[in-house]
Amino acid sequence: MKQIESLWKERVQLYIHELRKYLKYIFNDHLLFVAIFALGAGAYYYNGWVKTLDESFPIGLVMGILLGLFLTMSPIYTLLKEADKVYLLPIEMKMASYFRKSILFSFVIQAYLLLMLLAICMPMYVQASGNGFQSFLYILIVLFILKVWNLYLQWDMLKIQDQRTAIFDWLIRFVLNSCFIYFIIERANPWNYGLFNIHYLALFDFYHSLVKGKTLKWDVLIDK
Repeated sequence: MKQIESLWKERVQLYIHELRKYLKYIFNDHLLFVAIFALGAGAYYYNGWVKTLDESFPIGLVMGILLGLFLTMSPIYTLLKEADKVYLLPIEMKMASYFRKSILFSFVIQAYLLLMLLAICMPMYVQASGNGFQSFLYILIVLFILKVWNLYLQWDMLKIQDQRTAIFDWLIRFVLNSCFIYFIIERANPWNYGLFNIHYLALFDFYHSLVKGKTLKWDVLIDK
């Protein structure tokens, strides 16, 4: 529906406008100076610390936990408002394109942050593992694929209001994501990747079957 497409564009434009106003208010001249100074000092000490690392440093474990945590935390930005549960609820079945765009929008934002996090981790990875920066693109592509998988599972979980199930879901995905990244960093046997792929596909299929026939929880979407 053209109305749905127009609604999404309007919401994104409003979000960007509000974000610009917020950032302009937050990053005034004084705070910007402090931020630049802090980043410069942090980069200097980080670079010095990285030079002290050797092969005994558990780089796989550290990057597995850091990247696994960020992959698991996959919020969906639907840009819905309080009044939507009244005006949009009757046309929920026609809003598939709106929610697909919200997942894509969420991916773009989180992919950029994921890129930054990996870029920060790479000097540590190169120093501790002895491998070069040529692995950067390969690891980044893997992270992007896993981020999409996590976003779609998170979307399915938004249709379930049980808190214990949500916690269980988070723990499963965190362990799976962290272990997979660990094996990628440590360059484990390729057979391990096939085993992880089976688990990823099985969990994806299980989640879809679990929420089949369930409707959206509009209060949850708006609160988040």
